[in-house]
Amino acid sequence: MYGGLNYNVNDDIMLAEGRKYSSTPKLYTSRAYVHNNTNRSGFNYLPATLQEVEKITLLIQNHYQVTSYTRNNGNEESFKSLSGKNIGILHIATHGFFLPKIDIRKRRFQRAPLGYRSNVGLKNEPMERSGLLLAGGNNAWQGNNIPEGLEDGILTAKEISMLDFNNTDMVVLSACETGLGDISSEGVFGLQRAFKQAGVQTLVITLWEIDDRASSFFMQYFYKSLLDGSNKRTAFLYAQKCCREKFQYPRYWAGFIMLD
Repeated sequence: MYGGLNYNVNDDIMLAEGRKYSSTPKLYTSRAYVHNNTNRSGFNYLPATLQEVEKITLLIQNHYQVTSYTRNNGNEESFKSLSGKNIGILHIATHGFFLPKIDIRKRRFQRAPLGYRSNVGLKNEPMERSGLLLAGGNNAWQGNNIPEGLEDGILTAKEISMLDFNNTDMVVLSACETGLGDISSEGVFGLQRAFKQAGVQTLVITLWEIDDRASSFFMQYFYKSLLDGSNKRTAFLYAQKCCREKFQYPRYWAGFIMLD
């Protein structure tokens, strides 16, 4: 469970938290930063995501072994350490992003395989323009330097696609616009493709910005239905029905989709 993340983490704390996973093998790393855009604002803390994680944990902890990553410890290192593990459900409540091609003129993304920082700039690869914000992510997002040997807290779809989630039954992305991406004859290139390439069986994603209250409400009823014995599809439809009854307008509930 990821939620209630602190997106503004100073270097000392980032180093201390990152070193907890120093034994984790270095995986594909994208180093992201903002170029010539000093007016760029960062991402705000999402208090509702912490409440969401806490409520769901209370609901399911007697049935599942739950590990929560919140505040400063929900960093990119912790996420990549899950690669290859046996995880039934991975729930991520945070900011999601998808940058259209036009924004590349204001942002540059760099790629560094095996943890090595390269000077090769990536221009229009869609899997590098889609991702999730984890703890400390505002530093790189705002163009600040990241200490050597640390991840930057901006988890791109490209990075996710290189991980091993073949033993993960479901990933729930309780974040905005996680279903977006570039569309081609081969499908949508973004977070949904990334998690599928990583081996995830089922995805719950969003097509637009979802209200915090509606998201929390939806997720609680979704997990409650799962615990009552419903399969994933039935639980999803039940949660959507409950959300539709509480929130009148489709923008509150119609943006959730499930992909098997």
